[in-house]
Amino acid sequence: AVDEDPAPVEGRYGGWGEDDGTRLWREGVEKFNNFLARNEAQFDGRVKRTANEEVAMRYSRVDAARAELIEAFDEDFVKECGYKGVVFDIFNNDLFLKVRPDKEEYTHPTDRNGKRLPNRWTSDRVSKAVAEYKDAVAEATKGVSAALVALSKTVTEVEGGRNAIVDSCRVNLIMSSLFDHVEECLGKGWNGVEIDEEGARVDLKGLYPYWMSKGEAVRNDVKLDGQMALLTAPNMSGKSTVMRSVGAATLLAQCGLLAPVGKGSKVGSFDEIFVRGASSDVPAMGKSAFGAEMEDVKDMLEGCGQGSLVIVDELGRGTSPRDGTAIAAAVLEAMAEKKMTGFFSTHLHGVLELEKEMEEEVRERIRMMRMRADDDGKGSVDWTYNLEDGVCNDSMAIATARRFGLPESVISRAVEMGSSLSMAGKVKEDMDWTVAADAGERDFPAACEALKSATATKPVIVPANMRPPPSLEGQSCVYLLEIPSEDEGGRSRFYVGETDSFSRRIKAHRSKKEEGMKWKDLGAAVSPLNSGGKSHARMIETSLIKKLSKGGFELISKGDEKNSRFAASA
Repeated sequence: AVDEDPAPVEGRYGGWGEDDGTRLWREGVEKFNNFLARNEAQFDGRVKRTANEEVAMRYSRVDAARAELIEAFDEDFVKECGYKGVVFDIFNNDLFLKVRPDKEEYTHPTDRNGKRLPNRWTSDRVSKAVAEYKDAVAEATKGVSAALVALSKTVTEVEGGRNAIVDSCRVNLIMSSLFDHVEECLGKGWNGVEIDEEGARVDLKGLYPYWMSKGEAVRNDVKLDGQMALLTAPNMSGKSTVMRSVGAATLLAQCGLLAPVGKGSKVGSFDEIFVRGASSDVPAMGKSAFGAEMEDVKDMLEGCGQGSLVIVDELGRGTSPRDGTAIAAAVLEAMAEKKMTGFFSTHLHGVLELEKEMEEEVRERIRMMRMRADDDGKGSVDWTYNLEDGVCNDSMAIATARRFGLPESVISRAVEMGSSLSMAGKVKEDMDWTVAADAGERDFPAACEALKSATATKPVIVPANMRPPPSLEGQSCVYLLEIPSEDEGGRSRFYVGETDSFSRRIKAHRSKKEEGMKWKDLGAAVSPLNSGGKSHARMIETSLIKKLSKGGFELISKGDEKNSRFAASA
């Protein structure tokens, strides 16, 4: 199908007609206009046509030569062969025909080296018109260049003229770049960030990664008031992305540019922005990856202070977990002592325990934050990419490995091997606690004692109809439920479980309805775990179920005692 009303092709040549169809007409017009544009780009627009008499004369010669070429092109090429036969030879900067019209005056042209082109044709009129046009273009180019040279001499003869030109060029470059930045970023929905001169703080509303569109990205509010955020999170939860986004948005704000944040965002006037991410070895300089990392940290501790924004991502990965944890905790402590502002992320959860050994004044400047990931308890994880206050004790490495296609046989073996690690050695089948076989001791206090022995932690008691304390949120817990019987004088039954959010879990339990059981009136005992995460919690859960079951307790959750996939979402 051919458009009846084709859009005009921009250029100096409008075209003779449309006998060969709209597509061919477009192609022919474009070829001719490309030829004109390629030649006249050498001088056109560099100076005004009226810059001087010489320039004006040479422009006029080009106009006349172009008009003659257009007329010759229409008469000898288009009318004889149509647009289909026209060729713009870029290498020879010429116009030819691919087919010979049925006239004797059409001959083979020559290329720029004088070699005859046997598959191309031209007329004497078009050949002369092209030569005259190209000569006029060359003369115009010389005239414009001479005018620019004369202008340069005039400017340099004026005192300070050269510096003025250079400075003007710099300003023009800056302003044109700024114009492009504002135009692009306003289209993306970016906003300006207010600079707070009073302190080193970060208050970014609706922050999202600069390399993503606002529609596809998860937005986060980030607020730090002179604090170091100790950020823990599962793998693939977006912690590195959030930290990089904070650094990029703050840098853009310091430069007076728009950033991918919402309105009302503020940042302090930082004297340093230091970002320390993943590293690689530098063999030429005799540095391992860990050595390069330590050198960067040394520079950071020497050069950054109270007015600095510092972002350190997973320090200590290149050495043993024990040494890496100790070094990471010590560096975090030094950063807090220097009153830096920023983020310190880690998968070395022992840092959370070492943080408790720091001075109270230092701990007050460390804020616990995490990236939330929802685990359904069956090996499936929902990465929300939301930043929030709290602690994450589980990196969910197994779930991440499964997501990216690690063979299931390898994953299963990893789960088995993980259960034998020293961290998990706290929970063994031969643990030194027992459950009395006497029926009179199969009550809630006896079950609580078993929970205490299994976790080495005194349980928090949550009575019936009471909400659990918020201190239990954000950490792996093992819990015990006592569900009363609806029958007067009937025996209570028990439930053992584990979770990272006990408030949500107990709410779900209390909403259950089961004949013979008063779920809404259940009481609970909860033991938070100091280390090990969800894998550790699941092993304790399984072992506790086995012990209580052997001790004669009536358990609802007895089916979980066969669970051996402790790290299914670890």
